Amino acid sequence: MADLWVSGFDGEVGKVVVDDVDVTAFVAAELDERHPERVQLRVIRTAEDYRAMWDTVERLWSGTVARAERLPETARHERVDDEWSFVETLRHLVFAADVWVGRMVLGEPMPYHRLGLPPTDYPTAGATELGIDLDAQPSYAEVVALHADRSAQMRGAVEALTDTELEHRRFAVRDLALLEAR
Repeated sequence: MADLWVSGFDGEVGKVVVDDVDVTAFVAAELDERHPERVQLRVIRTAEDYRAMWDTVERLWSGTVARAERLPETARHERVDDEWSFVETLRHLVFAADVWVGRMVLGEPMPYHRLGLPPTDYPTAGATELGIDLDAQPSYAEVVALHADRSAQMRGAVEALTDTELEHRRFAVRDLALLEAR
């Protein structure tokens, strides 16, 4: 087999074997070296760790947005290999923030912005019920401003996080494991 390319493997799930050699750990170590934020994410234990991780996420996205700003407007809306465009990706992050911060953390019944973009397998009727306009063609500037707003909401949620809240989750997960084992 020549020119085999594997994309999307994170070294965390499953294994990769080449000529009877398990290269999974090698791939994971190489990815960790290229993307140290992977290691940072795996060792999160405290509220302060979450805040530090969000600092990293914001820094990475800031650089990514700055890179996109060097492209023409049309390129920011262009799909590559039928994947989402840069603008669509930011719209999806808006939807994710609306779900997590707006709905789950703040408890808002309808926190969804009309320009958010749910996953591709989300039913069209469901998106419409949430007030989402799947056919919207927002400008890059409009989406960047909306993404910045949702990032600030996420920052607020992470800043408010306490170690006590994390401990409650740890105990809940422990208890769920016991219940599932019964």
